[in-house]
Amino acid sequence: MYRDKKIVCFVLARSGSKGLPNKNIRMLGGKPLLAWPICAASQSKYIDKIYLSTDSNDYLKKGLKYGCDAFPLRSLEDSKDSSNSVDVLLNHIDYLEKKNEEYDYLLLLEPTSPLTESIDIDSAIEKLLNFPSCDSILGISKVIDHHPRFLLERDNTNKIYPYQQYVGHGLRRQDLSDIYAFDGSLYLSSVSSLKRNKTFHTQNTIGYETEKYKSFEIDDITDFFILEALVHKKSLGLL
Repeated sequence: MYRDKKIVCFVLARSGSKGLPNKNIRMLGGKPLLAWPICAASQSKYIDKIYLSTDSNDYLKKGLKYGCDAFPLRSLEDSKDSSNSVDVLLNHIDYLEKKNEEYDYLLLLEPTSPLTESIDIDSAIEKLLNFPSCDSILGISKVIDHHPRFLLERDNTNKIYPYQQYVGHGLRRQDLSDIYAFDGSLYLSSVSSLKRNKTFHTQNTIGYETEKYKSFEIDDITDFFILEALVHKKSLGLL
């Protein structure tokens, strides 16, 4: 709880990943991927409850070992590849409210962004709740290597040309304006806004900028190998 507001955290970890089979329980740094956000939320000063949202009994058993609370398995409708995360969360909120368990804010963490830490969670909570006119806060990171100014298009003769027109004699990184991308590190919204807007991103959303190494997401085996290296370096105190 922060400023008398109750906060629930959901970790979404559906089974059946196609890009990287059993991705959410793949071992990273000595624990399954789904345990990383659970542990981060467990160390938060402000999270009141942590639930693992999954369609797998095996996943749930693994999650319970790391400090989440039991939650009913997802329905088949909420476990499809096409299932919308916000719709799933709203169904979960509806279930809790029918049991007289109500929250003011909902934090979504995903196993695919395992380097989010409790300090990020607490800082984001403090930042959002100190801006009462805002609905939500989302993890973002600065775009550098893939800045639109460096992007190219290719025509049917294989010739390349700038994706965006650039007027000038050179292109230096220090001349570029700062732009950002959603990095999946965290999603925090008031429950009322989530119900009303059915999205975390509204006109009243602010950003929580993460460090570059925390912005990596796991979608495939290459991403996983990168995260393994980052976790190892962090364990040595090099990050």
